[in-house]
Amino acid sequence: MRFLIKNGIIVTMDKKGRVIKDGALLVEDDKIVDVGKAAKVKAKPKPDKVIDARGKLVMPGLIDAHTHMLGCLVRGLGADMGLLEWLQKHQWPFLANVKEKEARVGGLLGCAEAIKTGSTFVVENYYSARDKKGNIDEIAKAIEKSGIRGLLVRGYHDNDHLTPEVFIEEKEEVLKEYERIIRRWHGASDGRIMAWIGPVNLLFCTLETLACLKGLAEKYGVGFHTHVAESKREVELVEKEFGRGYVEVFNDLGLLGPKFHAAHSVWLSQREMEMLARTKSKVVHNPESNMYLSSGFAPIPELLSAGVDVALGTDGGNCNNNQDMIESMRAAAFLHKVHSLNPTIISAKDVMRMATINGAKALGLEAQLGSLEAGKKADIVIVNLKSPHISPVHDPIPSIVYSANGNDVDTTIVDGKILMEGRRILTLDEDKLVEEAQRVADDLVSRAKIK
Repeated sequence: MRFLIKNGIIVTMDKKGRVIKDGALLVEDDKIVDVGKAAKVKAKPKPDKVIDARGKLVMPGLIDAHTHMLGCLVRGLGADMGLLEWLQKHQWPFLANVKEKEARVGGLLGCAEAIKTGSTFVVENYYSARDKKGNIDEIAKAIEKSGIRGLLVRGYHDNDHLTPEVFIEEKEEVLKEYERIIRRWHGASDGRIMAWIGPVNLLFCTLETLACLKGLAEKYGVGFHTHVAESKREVELVEKEFGRGYVEVFNDLGLLGPKFHAAHSVWLSQREMEMLARTKSKVVHNPESNMYLSSGFAPIPELLSAGVDVALGTDGGNCNNNQDMIESMRAAAFLHKVHSLNPTIISAKDVMRMATINGAKALGLEAQLGSLEAGKKADIVIVNLKSPHISPVHDPIPSIVYSANGNDVDTTIVDGKILMEGRRILTLDEDKLVEEAQRVADDLVSRAKIK
């Protein structure tokens, strides 16, 4: 399919930071073939479809670099707790009771929310009780059906230090399951789906299994995505267990590098920040979750100054209560401005980069995603600017970051395929899905006995 988007304000997020007013963007199949002023973009032969983006902003699809989509099923429960209490009283009972049907519906609901709020790529973190391994496949199928891109990060526990026995897996079954998932899903759906290794948290893992997984990652060319130094109490427990901090342990194991994602990274030492920078490891900032669980302020300005690529995540519906990446951009900027008492510490453009090109860099896909440039994949979001809470628009990027929200997304395109147009999802039956989600969530919450 060939289509033309014209008359919009195009925020390219390219190296020059171009913002093109009265712009146009030409897509052929799954690629962007031209972008520039409307008068200069020639659509010959005549395109199959023309999208008039007058009064709208066209930008790269947002990359939610850390989420838990199934958390949508328990949205609003487990509120007002610290991280470890929240895990023990809410998260683990919920995950221990998830069945395949709930994984399927929760995955689809999370994908629908991503589409409606402008995320074209999600890094999905999921771990289940050891007897429910097939749930990750249901989530993968949901991503496949919805049309978005996804990185599957299947978590595991093999240390019974704090974890309920129902989650504990032996080293051999962890290795076997990762090999199965990677072989089945990494590169599936024409490359829209990827699979990496995801030790949930160093606190719940043994060094022996981590060392073995390093070899598996090298064998398949995949990376690691894990929760790092999220809460102060976790850091204290890790230092007691291993005699050093999170990042230092991963460094000693040889796991740091361009394909290592340190999600959260709230309580880092100066030495650990230097390790992340030196190894070109990536950090995923989750500001709303960090506030919701009262985990603390991640040293994002310091990490950026050190040259660390920082991506952005929502952390999902159970520890943020939404997957709205536009809202997460706003929260990231505001959080660090007030914490530092410096309004210039992080700009709207900085957080827009976190949500787009930095997310692509974290995935090793910056040559394909993260900006609107000829030759890149056609992952595009169109945002309606004609609303009282946004209008008038003087500077487009601050208008999106500080005034808009996910409900302003009008159109979502992935791989050149229109997944939503005029706020109507084309790949999923939204009304039916919402009704089904309520039914399965009610049953799940009743079984898990969570509040």
